Amino acid sequence: MMRTAPLMIGLASLAGVAACGSGPSDPSAPSGPFVIAADSSQGAGFGAASDGSSFVVAYSVMGQRDHPDVVALRVSESGETIDPAPVAISDAQSDPFLLPETAEYTGAAVAYDGAQYGVSFLGFGDTETCSACGEEVAFVPVATSGNTLAKPTLIDSVTSFSMSASSLRLPVPVSGADDKFTLLYVTAEGGITGSFSTIDGANLAYGNGAITSQAIENLVPDAGYSDQSVTTAWAPSVGVGGSGALGAWLESRSPLGPGAAETYLEGAWLTPDGGVSRVELASLGANASFGQPSPNIPDSGTAVATNGEDFLVVWGTKPNSDNLPTELRGLRYQPATGPVDPDGGFIIAGGSSGKRLGGAAMKGGRALVVWGEDGSVRGAYIEQDGSPDAPFVIDEGPADASTSIASNGENFLVVYAHPEVGNKSSIRGQLLD
Repeated sequence: MMRTAPLMIGLASLAGVAACGSGPSDPSAPSGPFVIAADSSQGAGFGAASDGSSFVVAYSVMGQRDHPDVVALRVSESGETIDPAPVAISDAQSDPFLLPETAEYTGAAVAYDGAQYGVSFLGFGDTETCSACGEEVAFVPVATSGNTLAKPTLIDSVTSFSMSASSLRLPVPVSGADDKFTLLYVTAEGGITGSFSTIDGANLAYGNGAITSQAIENLVPDAGYSDQSVTTAWAPSVGVGGSGALGAWLESRSPLGPGAAETYLEGAWLTPDGGVSRVELASLGANASFGQPSPNIPDSGTAVATNGEDFLVVWGTKPNSDNLPTELRGLRYQPATGPVDPDGGFIIAGGSSGKRLGGAAMKGGRALVVWGEDGSVRGAYIEQDGSPDAPFVIDEGPADASTSIASNGENFLVVYAHPEVGNKSSIRGQLLD
């Protein structure tokens, strides 16, 4: 991997979309579904965050280049689109690594650190040395008024000459608090014995008009091949609290000889000074293994939600034939004591249908987990004592499998994609208590 210079940023001249929709699918919901943006690139991923009042939603859109770019819109606490036009997050013309003719920007994630928003995203495309071989992770701070505050910083980039060893994966989770962001991402390493995936990260801070980036080292110190097994990790998520950040991911340890791979929910407690303390959150057993997660990263996913003090970790397990988890589980975590619930946590949603975890957010001591299932958007509340309420339908669909969620302390904003004509989706939202 190689580190490169910051990206340039600008403003897009794309039209925003006014809020609209029908009645709420949950009678207690403050709003029914409403349109945030009508022109998102299908399957490109999106994210949302709140400053305690309004929200920012970042997503990919096909612009004049005929390749997806990442843009963002602010949404009011009542569900109205605030910005007259989306704010451009990515700018292919100023990218120092990818060629503008082929660069594609997707996988947006958003966080708020108490002063400004931060948007992370992925880039793919040609480089000066090879075709369709470049991948990058970038980050840019965004003001609460909607404008970018500095040039995006290129956090990491990689040139892969074998698509089977493709490294950077959707999404790039980022979380923020106390004027700092923490970002985690999947990267692949290769060697004579084969390739494996691991987790890298960075602590980011904005000040004096620039982003400073401090790499987080040794998140998965045993990743790779040993004499007896191979350890590989994927599906990271992160939540930043008042005293540090909790990162979580899935990790597989496969014997090189006979025997089944064992899967674990692993994590790390990340302190502001760059310290890393490994945490084994749960042992998922052999029946939870998704097989070799690199190069075929499974659509399992993890999510970390926090109210600043308490944490909730959510993950998918028991994959079906499509490599989607059929069961979602949760585990509460406190920095001072570790996991609160027994090994394996508690079931949030079960059954035989595949589920694509979208995320989780907390409002006080209560959390809401959202996911896509059978063409619909679904959710379940988790009470402060760890008891999950029955899953319910947020939107019957049709809806793309991708979802996202944010909380402003009063309501949850659930964001999801509705397929439209052509290879496009409309980004829709719904406010829930």
